[in-house]
Amino acid sequence: MLAELADRDATVTELTAPLPISMPAVSRHLKALERAGLISRTRSGKLRMSRIEAAPLREAAEWIERYRRFWDTSLTRLDAHLAAVQAADRPTDRTAHGPAIPDDESPGKPHDKEN
Repeated sequence: MLAELADRDATVTELTAPLPISMPAVSRHLKALERAGLISRTRSGKLRMSRIEAAPLREAAEWIERYRRFWDTSLTRLDAHLAAVQAADRPTDRTAHGPAIPDDESPGKPHDKEN
């Protein structure tokens, strides 16, 4: 309904036409939007037109954008931190196969150490 009202002012009948809900349901939605300050309604004769109120929507969008940027930055820092922790926990090639043992000291060979 807000998208439709963003294009033009409309009556309950016009807003109900493309929707799979009843006119009373659309009217209840419009009353809730009006109480929230997102639309205003005017009466001209028998017609009751609904009009979108852009200022509250703009304020909400700005508030949401601030938090989106906050979480985007926070999650980017968390991702970098986790990558650093994982990189620090990864074994290097040298330790991946255990400590290096010189060939002459490999298991099963006697150790002839000359003193």
